[in-house]
Amino acid sequence: MGSAITIEQFSARMALLSSGALYSAILREADLIGRFGRSQMIANATKKPKVRSGRLRASSAYVVKSMPAKITIGLHAGGMTGGTSVKYAKVQDVGTAGIGGPITPKRGKYLAIPLDPARQATGTARAPSPRDYPNLRFGPRSRRGNPLLVDEASGEPYFVLVRSVTIPPTYYMRNAFYSMRDRATVRLSSVLRDEVG
Repeated sequence: MGSAITIEQFSARMALLSSGALYSAILREADLIGRFGRSQMIANATKKPKVRSGRLRASSAYVVKSMPAKITIGLHAGGMTGGTSVKYAKVQDVGTAGIGGPITPKRGKYLAIPLDPARQATGTARAPSPRDYPNLRFGPRSRRGNPLLVDEASGEPYFVLVRSVTIPPTYYMRNAFYSMRDRATVRLSSVLRDEVG
């Protein structure tokens, strides 16, 4: 238990707290907790999925909102609070099951998945579409029975065509939020103890 204080000391602390010192201390701590949550989200997004461009990590952000009766801390990715716009941020976190089902083509029958000859070192496609490769034709099917687009001259496969893609969840943001929540409980309790006594 803490040491006893006098009525005058208690009165002085209550006067200080009513002047907004406690609210300011909590707001400072909330900012630190938000920074921690963002760093956890970036660390989680570095582990899984494989980092190709770093855009998902760059789009990670936190926000602290101060309202008269409460302070909220939130995590965002995908460019909602600054950073670069990353359309796949949500599907990387919750997977395709979390967005209503597998990814399917908007136009046409197939999604074109680039294979080694059509990929850059980062793993992304060298060009936006198989149509940007002039010498491709339909080749034999893959072992799984999917159509392949191959180079006319060499017969080397450039793309595998699939009707849908299922992406498993990584929970990079959700896990960061849980870590941030746990830290907030400990840190804000500590601020209250330090400020109120």
